[in-house]
Amino acid sequence: MRGAPVADRPYLPGILAQVADEIGEAKALEFAHKLGGTEIHLKATFTEDDKLVRAMGMETARRIVNALGPGPLLVPMAAGMRRARRNARIAELRARGETIATLALGAGVHERTVYRVQRRARRRLPLLDRDD
Repeated sequence: MRGAPVADRPYLPGILAQVADEIGEAKALEFAHKLGGTEIHLKATFTEDDKLVRAMGMETARRIVNALGPGPLLVPMAAGMRRARRNARIAELRARGETIATLALGAGVHERTVYRVQRRARRRLPLLDRDD
């Protein structure tokens, strides 16, 4: 496998971040949705009958192999990634000073969801040492 996982996509497993670099994030999520949880064998050459080609098409299959190299691959599951991406985006925009209402409208969620995302994010932060 080549390249490091993309730092600006912390919600994607490393493999899918590498695939997203090559085929785009939407296609990488489609790849995970269609084949996630299964093991496939990435080959240097494909036939129309290969599982990856049937799921993603010949050109996309070639580009996935270009991103990861040939060999066996357990395709990561897509479950939870959209939510994680949404939450990461909410946190990023809130850090820029966007309002709760703007975040809710932009993410297509209720304002209460934005508050819940923020509350859960704060719980995960390590406690800072205080100099009292």
